[in-house]
Amino acid sequence: MATRHKQQLGSYLSRHKNASVTPQTSADSKSGERKSKPRSSNRPSLSQRSATSSGGDRCRLPLIQRTTQLTGKTANLDGFLPDEILLKIFLYLDVVSLLQASQVSKRWCALARDDSLWKKIAQRYAGAEKPNNSKGATNPNTAEKSQSFLTQWRNVCIARCAKWRNQRALKMVKKTRLSPFTGLPRDTEKALKESGVTYQLSLVDTYGKECCTESSRVTYHKSSLGVTWHSFNFLPVIRVRRLRILAVCPLFYNEDGKAIKGSPYQRSLLWEGEMRLSEWTTEQHCLGEDDLVVLHKLPGDLLLATWKADGEMAFMAAGLHYDQLVQRCLLGTPTQCHTLQPREIIPDDIDNSYGLHDYSATIEFRSLRQSMWSQQFPGLHCRRHDLALGAAHFTLVHHDSTVDHTPLERSFSLPWRTELFKGNVQNAAWLDVTVLDERGEVFYASSSPVNADKPSVKGADLEYEEREHVLMKYEGDRASVHMQVGKLDYGKAFVRYLDLQVKASAINEWFGTKYLTP
Repeated sequence: MATRHKQQLGSYLSRHKNASVTPQTSADSKSGERKSKPRSSNRPSLSQRSATSSGGDRCRLPLIQRTTQLTGKTANLDGFLPDEILLKIFLYLDVVSLLQASQVSKRWCALARDDSLWKKIAQRYAGAEKPNNSKGATNPNTAEKSQSFLTQWRNVCIARCAKWRNQRALKMVKKTRLSPFTGLPRDTEKALKESGVTYQLSLVDTYGKECCTESSRVTYHKSSLGVTWHSFNFLPVIRVRRLRILAVCPLFYNEDGKAIKGSPYQRSLLWEGEMRLSEWTTEQHCLGEDDLVVLHKLPGDLLLATWKADGEMAFMAAGLHYDQLVQRCLLGTPTQCHTLQPREIIPDDIDNSYGLHDYSATIEFRSLRQSMWSQQFPGLHCRRHDLALGAAHFTLVHHDSTVDHTPLERSFSLPWRTELFKGNVQNAAWLDVTVLDERGEVFYASSSPVNADKPSVKGADLEYEEREHVLMKYEGDRASVHMQVGKLDYGKAFVRYLDLQVKASAINEWFGTKYLTP
């Protein structure tokens, strides 16, 4: 059977080979071999159509040439449809599809900016008011140029959508709606979620090339939110020269107030720093490690994890404090952070300890996803003669008062997870600090990764195990926190000492006082 199949295949190939060399002879021999007339529905082969132009095959040549033209570079649907037809098609597109169509060609980009299209979109998403033409009417040349490139309805629609978004979010974080626990706006999480805000990590290399990564996970806590980025497309550590964190805010929302999927967005710069990332992956800046990754603390209270195998980026994490976070996310620009309004100093000539009393502090220790310990400390005081080393000391948890010792809900560790791996770094956590002054204004706010070390000098402790004592220290620009954690015999961990120090220079700047500074 196989031999017969090979014979038939060989004869078939030989006939077609002879037809390509001597087409006329092949046609004669073919007519001599086969007496029956071929079916009229069978199309001639390409070799027969290309070998001769006589007979009925001549009429097919223009069709073949035309097909070749349609599939070439000159065949573009953009050139076959007039502007009127394209505009009618664009009328049926939603705002996301219309903006995508504007990226096809220059002609489509100009048509996608037409007033008739954006007027319909503005009526749906931003109201039906007419744009203000008073500014453009003063200069005819400027008005004509702006009409050809930037249509009024498009700009008006985007501006009104951004204004509506900002008004709705800022209304939720008024000072009249404060959390009794932290003293911060209680609807910050709600405002960010309903606005559809996401967070973007931007890495810039030595050649100025930018690599952007969208947030992989966002978790909300009592006084801050945690953002984690992990990706297979991170830049090599040795090439990173600049790092930026931006908030991505959608512009268009549906009838339920939720952001449209794929909506165009505005970006606001939250933090930016010039750094050689490879210089921060040394042991000097190491917070902790496990079997797979090493944690490093970066400027801006950022956390970088690198793989032990090759030293490249595993993931990046940041803690964003709720203080003025909604304003920073919505009102900034891609190149400049939102500038906060300067605070007016209120002096007091009667109180000789002005700026040293009636503070309240909220301290929270957490991982990237869950809280492990949080406590509020109202009514903090410091006497004037207790200012030591240029700082006001507020002891929140005393050594000798076991009533103040509160347990940790979870172990002092930092679990992490990427696309393929997960782990847990011991003696590392995230610290959120919120300090309010006597008027309830935010005096200091921070969210930073911290680590704990075992004390070098050990004393006799009859209540806690000496081997399980760990000390945690955090140094900020205005305040610092010192904490000690001890474990009982059955393994339960307690916060046995907590001290908050506020720098005298920060108090003088905030209250206009003149306390001695080192």
